[in-house]
Amino acid sequence: MHGVIEARPDFPDPPGLARRYPAWLACAAVAVLAYVAWLSTDIGTPYLRRVVSDMVFIVAPLLAATSTWTAHRRRRERHHGWAWICAGCVTWAVGGIIWAVYELGLDQVAPFPSFADLGFVLYAIPIAIGLTRFPTGTSTLWSRLRISLDTVVMTGCLLLTSAAWVLAPIVSSASGFTRIDALAYPLADVAIATAVLARSITFVRSRRVIWMTLAAGLLVEALTDSVYVSRVFSATFEPGHLLDVGWLLSFTLIAIAAQTPSPATALERAKVPEPPGLLGQLLPYLCIGVAAWSFVVRRSELQLHGFYTWFVVVLIIVAVARQVVVTADHAAVTRDLSAAVKRRTADLKRREQWWRDIVQNLSDVVMVIDREGEVQYCSPSVLGALGHWPRELHTTDGLRTQVHPDDVDAVLKRIVPVLTGAQQRGKVEARVRRADGSYAWFEITVVGQLTEKALQGAVLTLHDVTERHELTDRLAHQAYHDALTGLPNRAMLMQRIDEELLQGTGQFALVLIDLDDFKLINDSHGHASGDLVLEAIGERLRDTVRDGEVIGRLGGDEFAVLLHGSAEAVHQGAERVAEQIARPVVIAGRTFLVSSSIGVVWVDTPDENETSSTLFSHADIALYDAKVRDKGGIVFIQGAQREDAARQVHLREQIAQPRLDQFTLVYQPVVDLKTGIVRGVEALLRWTHPELGPISPVDFIPLAEHGGSIRKLGWHVINTAMEQLAEWQAYAPHHRLAIGINVSVSQLDEPLFAERVLEQIERHGLMPDQIVLELTEQALSRDFETAVSVVAELRAAGVSVAVDDYGTGYSSLRYLHRFDADVVKIDRSFIAKLEGSEHTQKIVRSVVDMAVSLDLQCIAEGIETPEQRRIVQELGCELGQGYLFAKPVLPAEIPALLDCDPARRQQTA
Repeated sequence: MHGVIEARPDFPDPPGLARRYPAWLACAAVAVLAYVAWLSTDIGTPYLRRVVSDMVFIVAPLLAATSTWTAHRRRRERHHGWAWICAGCVTWAVGGIIWAVYELGLDQVAPFPSFADLGFVLYAIPIAIGLTRFPTGTSTLWSRLRISLDTVVMTGCLLLTSAAWVLAPIVSSASGFTRIDALAYPLADVAIATAVLARSITFVRSRRVIWMTLAAGLLVEALTDSVYVSRVFSATFEPGHLLDVGWLLSFTLIAIAAQTPSPATALERAKVPEPPGLLGQLLPYLCIGVAAWSFVVRRSELQLHGFYTWFVVVLIIVAVARQVVVTADHAAVTRDLSAAVKRRTADLKRREQWWRDIVQNLSDVVMVIDREGEVQYCSPSVLGALGHWPRELHTTDGLRTQVHPDDVDAVLKRIVPVLTGAQQRGKVEARVRRADGSYAWFEITVVGQLTEKALQGAVLTLHDVTERHELTDRLAHQAYHDALTGLPNRAMLMQRIDEELLQGTGQFALVLIDLDDFKLINDSHGHASGDLVLEAIGERLRDTVRDGEVIGRLGGDEFAVLLHGSAEAVHQGAERVAEQIARPVVIAGRTFLVSSSIGVVWVDTPDENETSSTLFSHADIALYDAKVRDKGGIVFIQGAQREDAARQVHLREQIAQPRLDQFTLVYQPVVDLKTGIVRGVEALLRWTHPELGPISPVDFIPLAEHGGSIRKLGWHVINTAMEQLAEWQAYAPHHRLAIGINVSVSQLDEPLFAERVLEQIERHGLMPDQIVLELTEQALSRDFETAVSVVAELRAAGVSVAVDDYGTGYSSLRYLHRFDADVVKIDRSFIAKLEGSEHTQKIVRSVVDMAVSLDLQCIAEGIETPEQRRIVQELGCELGQGYLFAKPVLPAEIPALLDCDPARRQQTA
């Protein structure tokens, strides 16, 4: 092998260098051509031509120095050649400056020799050093010896050529320091030319453009200097001559070489064998030819000095020795190349076997199909993928027999266009038959290779994606099914309902089921037992429905069924579901009794605006009604009832984000039955909807509690009522009023509820015992323990608590036993039946007697007639409220009721 080029990466070129390079070439060409055109004319005075010529001698090398220095900064980690070239350009520029001083400052032609010659001659030293600093290839002993002899031969030939044309006249006509100065020019030029030619043999060919441009600039510089010396001794040189173009062109080429972008294919620390190129082999012969021609043409001059004859003899001997070395080097190169070819061949075989082993051991099936659809190759991995090697796998028609019939068209749609060249690649997923007759999912990829030389057809790859499909199916099942029971979930039920509504082909109903008090099972027996009960009920419901009907679990203890048929058939189906749920559930020897509340919405003729969401909302309203009325019941809505349900849905949406400016408070007085004095008021919330008008509290309060907005409304009532009480207190400071505020049990669950109430009382300047928080007996039954703890904290701070609607619950005595209340309010349903009913009077008397024995105040609600007032008063009740005294009124009307108070009139008087 001739040599190995050790190439290292340069620093990245600056952004935009490649884009600016053509513009620099154009500018350089224009500048040189313009200078040539100007020198070719007589434009300008001799002095002006001298000035321009001297400025070129300074500016051109300085520009080249700047360009080479920037190149050095980009490549300083690789070599320092450009830095030495820069130093040479600066040295030459110094000579140009001294020359200009002679001509422009001293107004005389620079003498020969002069100090300017130091710069023009000594520049060759850093230039030659810089050329040796550029990277070269390492080589064998024979190649290094050949390069050394090539350098000696080219140096001798160039010296002989220079002697024939330049040195001989100088030696014969000059003497002393003039001769030394004159000889220095051609010797320096010969040194540079030799260095350039020697390096041309070993330069890195991947940077051919950079080196050739630099070499051209240096050779033009050497040639121009030699011509300059010859003209000086022939007395034909004058500044501003066309010879000046040579120096401008040389430094321009050097600057362009330094700014030439590095090739994108530069090797990075790779060792690439590069035998000598044709130019490297011909250069020594070209130099010998030029020297021989010069010797023949200028023989008369050279014969005057016998030294040249002996020089030629020695040069011939060196050339003969060089040829012997070249022969040996070629033999070594041939051996190295032969060994390299063997190594490369073995490496290619190893790579081929390496790729073959990879393809044969791939889990994917790789097939090669030619233009006619014949299978040219099939990897052995087909045995692992399909469990056998199908005999039919010889053509695309045979491949089609292995594909699932439902997927054949999709596969052919992707493969055929690639085989015909209409498309470059295609991909499809399809089911392919295995040896056991089952089908597995494969991703089939086909890539066209119609333009390749060795392989013309298509490469088809089968990648097993069965696990991915199974995972996708599992995820899809999980997305539409309940994890515990395996039943369809809400998403699937809604999808099926939308399909039913879209088809509009029959009557159907959505049945929502809620297991009553299921929380008790989880609390008493643990969630594991609760899950087993849910699974058992889900299995029962699955066996209950008919074909085409859907049973699903919505989450928690809620189920849903999609039934078909008439209203009567659906009602019977709902009763059948309730009966199945009510059957005892036996789990691990324990028996669980479960009841359910059911809401049914039946659809006869679907409305075009009907959706699964609206249907669920209507059914949810029916279920809510079923739980409110009586647990274990069934509420069935249809026709006009669905309009009411739609209204309930609309109200539920509105109450979920209540606008407080639509809500107002009215106040109903609580009076002393004996004196008629107003002892307090009860704050009552009213809602005036901008579209639906006044909404009854009976309608919107349950919705607010169910949707969670009751807390926001509750704090609005508390803040507004206390603020209003403070105003009345300021109006009538001697009339002590109490205000009753209805509180939902869900409000008591709020953190720091009692603290916030006490903060509001203090902020409005009220006394704690002026505030009476009213809780209904039915509300207490839902979360009694929480109410007990919060009420105890409030009463400890002085706040009064009342049990509202007393007598409508099932465990009134139990509540009063533990619930530390201050007031009992007898429900209006008892007061309405007082007249003519001794039984009701006895019930009321017992309540009053119990309240008195427990030191509780007793308030009779709903007094509407004087007779009811008389009876209640006789039964021992002290306070009452109702339409007989005043209806709920706006805040502005309360002061007038206070003025009617006899005590108030007496105080005013």
